[in-house]
Amino acid sequence: MYGNGYFYQMFRTAIPPGESEVKINLSDRILCIGSCFANMVGRKLDEHKFTVKVNPYGIIFNPESIFNLLDFSINHHFPAPHTYIKNQGIFYNYHLHSDFGSPDHRPLKDQVEQAIKSTAIWLSEADWLILTFGTAIIYERADNGETVANCHKMPSRLFNKRFLTGEEIRGRFELLINRLKPLNRHLKVILTVSPVRHIKDGLESNAVSKSILRVASHYLAENFAHVTYFPGYEIMMDDLRDYRFYERDMIHPSSVAEDYIWEMFGQSYFSTDSRTFIGEWQKIRKALAHRPFHPQSENHRNFLKKLLMQLHTINDTVDVRAEIEEIERQLNDGN
Repeated sequence: MYGNGYFYQMFRTAIPPGESEVKINLSDRILCIGSCFANMVGRKLDEHKFTVKVNPYGIIFNPESIFNLLDFSINHHFPAPHTYIKNQGIFYNYHLHSDFGSPDHRPLKDQVEQAIKSTAIWLSEADWLILTFGTAIIYERADNGETVANCHKMPSRLFNKRFLTGEEIRGRFELLINRLKPLNRHLKVILTVSPVRHIKDGLESNAVSKSILRVASHYLAENFAHVTYFPGYEIMMDDLRDYRFYERDMIHPSSVAEDYIWEMFGQSYFSTDSRTFIGEWQKIRKALAHRPFHPQSENHRNFLKKLLMQLHTINDTVDVRAEIEEIERQLNDGN
């Protein structure tokens, strides 16, 4: 009766992804830093054989802490001694995620400094830096005013909580870019706002926080030629605006939502060659995941041999040595 997709439009607000003028190629090096959404994007890139380093400082939610850590790597500086603390028998550093923890101070210090140094190398060689902002709420130490990336379950009286302003985010980003230019002039930046809901401080605070991040990201994408914004947050909030696209915690996007956002990301940023490879690789991944009822059968062995030939064909393009070794092991086990 209505035609032209009337009901489709009535029940869904699709967000067509804008197409980036500069494309991500399979040979590019990519650094993902930020919230757990950065982990998702980085994991997907890694699964599809892109060269990527994901959250080398651990999950970092607020822009101020992200910029502080990148500054450390750019300037080859390390966190000061007073940023190391001990809680419940474990040492942590206020600048990094609690993944960086140790019963002894020295191993933790070495681990932190190695993460900063290795990230410096990546920054100098990367083609893309993907920054995912999770929250504009920051916690500052009450004794010296320093922003912490993680409170490490220390008493709340030790911190003051506040919102970053858009002006603060923009100012810090501009300083960061100016310091990055001499290190890597061809680096492109993709900004995203995480669609993960931060409800610890209440939904009203989450709404204010996301608004600050979104306005700041808009300004940066508009005013820096090498910076673009990917609307992962908007896709989740408007295109996928249904609780069936969330995990059971009603906070994190479901795997279906992640796959959809990933597809939109690829449409925006991947080159034609990258998309072609991803299509081929998805078929190979599906074949690699196949578990036969009769692994010793001749049919399955022929299946493995064909798969092995496919892997050897792409081995010059991407590193599939681990997959080749696994298929060869299965073939040898059948002898």
